[in-house]
Amino acid sequence: MNDKQKVFTMIGVGSFVVFLITIFGLGFLPYTVYHSKGYKSDPLMYLFNTKMRDMVEREVKYQYDSYKPDKDYRVTHFYKFLDDGEKILFDRYVDDAIEYKKWKQSSSKKSYHLNPKQIFKLIPMTNPDLPKINWLGIISIFNIAFSATGFILFRDK
Repeated sequence: MNDKQKVFTMIGVGSFVVFLITIFGLGFLPYTVYHSKGYKSDPLMYLFNTKMRDMVEREVKYQYDSYKPDKDYRVTHFYKFLDDGEKILFDRYVDDAIEYKKWKQSSSKKSYHLNPKQIFKLIPMTNPDLPKINWLGIISIFNIAFSATGFILFRDK
């Protein structure tokens, strides 16, 4: 390895380090992290009827075996006075609330979405009209290509 190849190697390695610093240090990450816990909402928050909400909560507790004062509380309360449409709605709320309760008890999962365009262009969510461009990363990529070409061209013959 001659002196010119050593210089091109130093420039190439230095440019690679600068490229990594621009990606991880300046926020131009090529992936987006999604947390599965942050998007599901409580299905009972839209149920403003307090009697229906209380009845759904009692049914969910009953099906989870945490509440058993009497086995026929549905009959003793006003479930028998609901019409067919209200019973279907009630059962749907119960199923959604049970799924929500299972989801809340499950562990949080991270999923990564790879987007290589974000290495060189970052569009902030607060102001999408003003993207940030990774000029230092673009220059370092060209420096890496230039050094690799110079290393090959100036080898000993």
